[in-house]
Amino acid sequence: MKSEAIERFFRTRLRMSQIRLIAAIDDLKQLRRVASLLNVTPPAISKQIAEMEGDLEEKILRRVGNRVEFTPTGTLLARHARQVLDQIERTRIELIELLAGAAEQIGIGAVPTVAPFFLPALVRDLRARFPGTTIRLREGRFAELAPLLADGTLDIILARDTEHRLSPRFEQRVIMKDPLAIVCGPGHALATRRSVQWRDADGLPWILPIQGSSTAILLERIFHAQGIRPGNGSVESIALSVNTSLLRANSMLGIMPTAYVRDYVKAGDISVLPLSTAAAQDEIKVVWRLDDTAPATDLLLRFVHEHARLL
Repeated sequence: MKSEAIERFFRTRLRMSQIRLIAAIDDLKQLRRVASLLNVTPPAISKQIAEMEGDLEEKILRRVGNRVEFTPTGTLLARHARQVLDQIERTRIELIELLAGAAEQIGIGAVPTVAPFFLPALVRDLRARFPGTTIRLREGRFAELAPLLADGTLDIILARDTEHRLSPRFEQRVIMKDPLAIVCGPGHALATRRSVQWRDADGLPWILPIQGSSTAILLERIFHAQGIRPGNGSVESIALSVNTSLLRANSMLGIMPTAYVRDYVKAGDISVLPLSTAAAQDEIKVVWRLDDTAPATDLLLRFVHEHARLL
């Protein structure tokens, strides 16, 4: 059946040289001129055409005097061959620009529980590899960043599991694991206890995530499940650097990314309490637009994956 021949042709037989040949015939209309352009002999051109017609079980050319013209099948192939070559050319130009550091700007968004430990080294490496590229950074809740991704202001978002519905226009992929940890300053009463339970945190002051954020919703669920409440004097903040100073200077509890607090724990500035968050939000994901087919975005996604493996 012809449908089977067509399926076989596009799956296993079609080659880039044939796409270029079809486009050249569309431009020049004479096989001798096509052969000269492609630096092959006219019989070689005729052989390739015969092979394609045999594979498709359809004629794609007919001779008109010393010229050739496409059949309806050939016309269809020529139109799509031109589109394929145009897309390849755009890809080539964008890739050269990106690797040369002359590509358009890159927009990266990140939620507060990812930005402080992921973005600094990522930006450093991006600047070293693509020195001519301007990098736009945005930090905020996923609900705030999503519209910027949708309108093209951002190319990617680095986020954790979100309570907000992901737009059907977006795609996401897990790039690393990083559990959230319950932390306090080294002088906190719970920091020196050998055993700590969730009930020990009942009524104590907390540094709380911004209300409505995914991390805030997670913490509220934990509080509800454990039957506890934050105490008077709690602070609502998403600024991790400020929160770190607050923990060291005040008797408060907080929730922070494990990767972020690792160096502070080694330095003795922060203590991690043995309170389970049930592995919630332990996955960090990169989110991008499904319709964003720019080579620069594809390279950025690969670069982010490489960077995540080093953390």
